[in-house]
Amino acid sequence: MKVQNNAFKLGLLAVGIAVASGVHAESNAMKSLNSNDVEAQIKLYDDLDQDGVADSRDQCPNTARGASVNQNGCTPVIQPEANTVVEEVTIYEPAVVEEKINAPLPEPIFTMNSAFFDLDKATLRPTAINTLRANLAALNNMKPNDNLLIMGHTCDLGPDAYNMRLSWRRANSVKNFIATEMPNLASRIYIVGRGENEPMVANTSESNRQQNRRVELRVLPGNQILPSDSVQTIPPSMMKK
Repeated sequence: MKVQNNAFKLGLLAVGIAVASGVHAESNAMKSLNSNDVEAQIKLYDDLDQDGVADSRDQCPNTARGASVNQNGCTPVIQPEANTVVEEVTIYEPAVVEEKINAPLPEPIFTMNSAFFDLDKATLRPTAINTLRANLAALNNMKPNDNLLIMGHTCDLGPDAYNMRLSWRRANSVKNFIATEMPNLASRIYIVGRGENEPMVANTSESNRQQNRRVELRVLPGNQILPSDSVQTIPPSMMKK
């Protein structure tokens, strides 16, 4: 009986020790947990962007959480190596295509009558050159994309084919003169011959025929369609007399 009492006591003692140990361990865990929470709260308010650098030293306080930062709390700038070749990217914008318009020809800015040419000739009279040169001042008002159209005309005297060639040659003579006087316009001068097909007035008198024997100068906007048969170089077939 005495032996049984001693065993019972020993059992109670073991249970008490176990309970005490558990309470002691729980108490230590709570202390540890509370300590960690406090430290976490301190770290949170001292490092709001959570990049590992205290706000008092953080020069970039809004970096992303977990981002790689330097000692100042900023994302480090990676400098290219000395031998690194940085290629420049050229951005090409599409060219603006000007819409072409098919409009009636504008009025001539200057009309040269038969007095500018010798009879049945395409060469300019020396006495008319100064007059032509003075009237070319109007071409200084041309815009950079404007074109100059020179149109030759004749009266109805003579064969049609001959008159057509004569109108082309006279237009070409005027073109050559202007290109020499104003070389900046040379690439924008176009010529065309109309022969006797587009008279200004009816060919019913010599006075009317003189009006029809003419060369007209017109300035066309760059977006206006030129006559389909206008060219910059006279066709060889029109050089014949």
